[in-house]
Amino acid sequence: MNISTETFIVLDFETTGLSPQKGDKIIEIGVTKIEGGVLLRPYSRFVHPKKEIPYYITQITGITNANVANAPVIEDILPKFRKYLSDSVLVAHNASFDMKFLNITLHANNMKPVSKYICTLNALRNLKRKGLYDASSCKLDVACDYFGIEQKSHHRAGDDAYVTAQLFLKIAELDTSVLQVEEF
Repeated sequence: MNISTETFIVLDFETTGLSPQKGDKIIEIGVTKIEGGVLLRPYSRFVHPKKEIPYYITQITGITNANVANAPVIEDILPKFRKYLSDSVLVAHNASFDMKFLNITLHANNMKPVSKYICTLNALRNLKRKGLYDASSCKLDVACDYFGIEQKSHHRAGDDAYVTAQLFLKIAELDTSVLQVEEF
């Protein structure tokens, strides 16, 4: 994999809970594009989930019902968002979570699922096995501290996508072989 010639889209979602199968919804989308090894401007937007945000989610994310009250619903955002994703390789930390929400939402709206992704959590685990990463855990905030990546708003989609993009590039500097493209 040649980071300097490929395009990656790093994404993160904040949600009303852990399970789209049980009706949990996306409340914030964050993306950062990497083109030619360069981070482009991060983007985030609130999404109206058409349900109340549980108190514990507000405690974790700081996102309130008032924040999303006038936000567009996912059905209004999704066509443009899916086009933006195109057939790019997505990158996320704990990617199975974000991919699950993304693909269930795409499927519910009769859109093509996304299959190719790179998980920075799995990459960190692989670095750990190779002795190239010795932090206490592979959690995003711990990895950011380890690599000197400043986090402004942990558990906010825009910031988490941006720091995950930085983490992706730090991992690539150490060993690109651990950045394995997986299929969902």
